[in-house]
Amino acid sequence: MKKFVLLIGAILLANLGSAQEDTRIGGFLAYGTEVESLGIGANAEFPIATNLVISPSLIYYFPREEEGIDINWFEANGNVNYYFLDSDGIGFYAFSIATVSDSTAWPD
Repeated sequence: MKKFVLLIGAILLANLGSAQEDTRIGGFLAYGTEVESLGIGANAEFPIATNLVISPSLIYYFPREEEGIDINWFEANGNVNYYFLDSDGIGFYAFSIATVSDSTAWPD
């Protein structure tokens, strides 16, 4: 778990140092209804063409124990957003998404 958190931190720091004017990077709290757990995440938007951005995100859900088994869960998402309107504080866009999630269960 520590290696995963350090990896996310290193990726964020590397992206902050090379951020362009239109690149957006942020963090957030998440709640997984399927895993019933709170998580933390990071996301970014990288422009690739006029009105078109790619937006990866990672979410790590805090481990929990269920019936003597420790459960860990994470999500990696990739969006492609096309902005129809992107003005001061308001943006309307269409998107496509791909999600990969993984869970690990370890008995006590």
